[in-house]
Amino acid sequence: MIADIDFTSDGGMVLGLADRFGHMDGAYAVEPPSGSFSGSQLTIAGDVLRACKAGSAWVMEKLISGNAACSTAGKGYDANRQQTIDEYYFEDDMGTIAPGNHADIGEGGVSIIQGSDTVIVSVMDPARNAPWNDPVTGQDPWESQGLHWYNDKTGALEKSFLLVDNGQPGDQPLWGKGNGLGDVEMLYPPAPLEIGNRVWLDSDGDGIQDADESGIPDVPVQLLSGGTALATVTTAADGSYYFSSASGVDTASVKYGLSQLQPDTAYTLHFPATVTVGGKSYNLTTAKAGGNSLIDSDAVASGDVAVTAADIPMAGANNHSFDVGYAELKVDMALTKTVAPSTAKRGDGGLHPDCHQHRRERGDRCESDGQAS
Repeated sequence: MIADIDFTSDGGMVLGLADRFGHMDGAYAVEPPSGSFSGSQLTIAGDVLRACKAGSAWVMEKLISGNAACSTAGKGYDANRQQTIDEYYFEDDMGTIAPGNHADIGEGGVSIIQGSDTVIVSVMDPARNAPWNDPVTGQDPWESQGLHWYNDKTGALEKSFLLVDNGQPGDQPLWGKGNGLGDVEMLYPPAPLEIGNRVWLDSDGDGIQDADESGIPDVPVQLLSGGTALATVTTAADGSYYFSSASGVDTASVKYGLSQLQPDTAYTLHFPATVTVGGKSYNLTTAKAGGNSLIDSDAVASGDVAVTAADIPMAGANNHSFDVGYAELKVDMALTKTVAPSTAKRGDGGLHPDCHQHRRERGDRCESDGQAS
């Protein structure tokens, strides 16, 4: 039965399936109606399934739908203990130490760390591939309860944690291989997200921040989602600026509380094409110079800087690499007009129009220097 549903950051749906039998019987429970103890033990077969977002709908994972668009590269165990099943989360089992045993161990609880690629699921016998006898306690890890962490992109198991063991040697297990855990919930909000950094004067015009190049204050920076402006700040005295989803007190250069700033989402930062420093105009410097994104200039000629979803893939993935430089405009050739003071020399005649043949023909007087008088 479906016990829990949660949603991933890309709109996918994760379904936690609980085995109803795990709520009806217990570990080495007394059998009805006689009340006799049979010594039998139940084993659940709960599961965790993935549905991928497809437009306004969802498509179930390949195991159910046959659609390879919702699948991962791993293989789960089949009834013959062979890894042939196209399960999305393909390591929800006991592992190779007991291949095929308990190929599905979910208890139905699901939780997702928002802004990350991690799915947490409640399971029985969580210690996948653990040794039969722990070298420290002497216990085996079976008939226990715990959690699995799966990578939502690859479907692989990242880690596991045992919450309830099977007691001391000789004890009867508490829940054994039944449904011993309920839902899983996060008790903390997602980590905040912050982007930004520095606007600087590229004095040598090479497109790379040098240690002696100063920041430019009072430059307006705009954060946009699509064509919608979310916030505007102006750079501080050192040229720094920031946009943050964290709580805090706004300043001219830092804007807090931006709930629209979400991980795994694309944005645009907009800067002016020119700035004035000390009465002199500077243009955007060369973009993406060198090979170090931490010290280059990111703005193209329009003044836009693209913040891709990959730049801020998850909650807490702060990115302070969005720098922009301004430099003096370089030209290949310049024309300068100057007016030199005229200096008259004694004996020089005035400047007259040339006395051409047609002037002579009409009777104009011409001086000896060939100029009209």
